[in-house]
Amino acid sequence: MVRVLLVLIALIWLGGALVRVYKQARFYQIEEYKSGRYARWVLAKQERILPRHPLIAWFMGAVLAFSSRKRPIHSYPR
Repeated sequence: MVRVLLVLIALIWLGGALVRVYKQARFYQIEEYKSGRYARWVLAKQERILPRHPLIAWFMGAVLAFSSRKRPIHSYPR
């Protein structure tokens, strides 16, 4: 079950990464491969540098991972 979930998460991440790469490559091609113009376009919006969606997903995943882990049962010597 865990492997299926990990594969599903990886596929969703890969889909998002491909969309992002496609958008950036398309803009770079439209700008006739001029690095300076592309850099100005990327730096113009914070969302293009560091998108919030992956950060939100990472935070939610971290919260779920820490809240759903099993607590170890310690046996203390008597």
